Amino acid sequence: MGCLQSKSSSSESKTSARIRENENTGVDDVGVGIGGQEESAHFSGQVPQSGMHETSIIDASRAPELSKYHSGGILGVECIETNQFLTCGEDKKIFLYDLETKSVVKTFTGHQKAVSQVRYARALKCAYSCSRDLTIKQWSLEGESEMPVQTLEGHTLNIAAIDLNSDASVLASGSRDTSFVLWDTETAKQLSQVKISRNLVTCLKWCTDDAVCVQGSEDLRVRLWDCRINPATPAQSFMNGNYFALGLDVSYCGNYIVTSSKGFNSVGCEVKVWDKRNLQLVKAFSGHSQDTTGCCILDYANSRPKHLVSASKDQSIKLWDCDEDFSVEEFQESQCGMYTDLSVWKTLDAHNIRFIATTYFGGLYVLNFHKSTSKLSCIAAIPSEPFN
Repeated sequence: MGCLQSKSSSSESKTSARIRENENTGVDDVGVGIGGQEESAHFSGQVPQSGMHETSIIDASRAPELSKYHSGGILGVECIETNQFLTCGEDKKIFLYDLETKSVVKTFTGHQKAVSQVRYARALKCAYSCSRDLTIKQWSLEGESEMPVQTLEGHTLNIAAIDLNSDASVLASGSRDTSFVLWDTETAKQLSQVKISRNLVTCLKWCTDDAVCVQGSEDLRVRLWDCRINPATPAQSFMNGNYFALGLDVSYCGNYIVTSSKGFNSVGCEVKVWDKRNLQLVKAFSGHSQDTTGCCILDYANSRPKHLVSASKDQSIKLWDCDEDFSVEEFQESQCGMYTDLSVWKTLDAHNIRFIATTYFGGLYVLNFHKSTSKLSCIAAIPSEPFN
């Protein structure tokens, strides 16, 4: 099983962060105002001095093992209620799992190809999934039925990402067919479909005000879609850098966007924090050596991000402190193949924040972030095992 490693701030460390204030990032603005609340646009905090943090390795092998239930790679995860989560994968299935009972509650089948992502619609007590079979399906989490409630069709190439607004009345989807689509979840009909040349969608996330959906693309841009008008309009966009975003998250206050980037050989692979009000880069963390497949804000309810977590194909998970210049904790699993997704339980626990990381070799790791000590611990796991 993996290990947790607290990183030293030595000048020889490959993990670094660059603070860029008022940098020109190639912003496009067509004049639709979608700004957030007023507050300082930049983080404060002193750059730590070398040697402040000692290196330590935390043994995670004692974490309780859970029984494996996917027969292939786990591609997506979504934390829902306090002890429950959803996963989807290469085996074409979606599972509802209960961590307290350590058992599968429901198994959903119906997709014809690998399922890329799953999202929870709290208001509807259901889940939505997207698949390489070009469909989006709705699943009821209540009752005994494990068959799809309805199917949303319209994309012509692989659907990369989906997300729901706060009341689950509208689902957003993005695809390699260059389209950004809004769906009415009650009728399963399209409300809006907009195609933009080279906009091969990689990730998307609704802002909490439901006015804006943020979307990453292989054309290196991050687009902010104004969903208050029909058809939806890419009101603003900015360049993510030389490598496109593979994952993103949005702060609860709506003022900050976090992206994780593609890359290789330690080039790219960054985690970046952006100010949504002026679309400026606030901070960029480097340290991963391969694609950074996912990122999440841990202290979700704060006015600005303080702690971030990222997962990578380099078989590591890194915890970042936005007031520091390096990853403060690291979880490594040498047999995972690569990490595929992250999800955080959005609970207001005064002491702990839990999240899940999934791997291409069917592994799943439940990690706990201790707020008072800024330490990670592995509290349950399905160990990754290479497939024969």
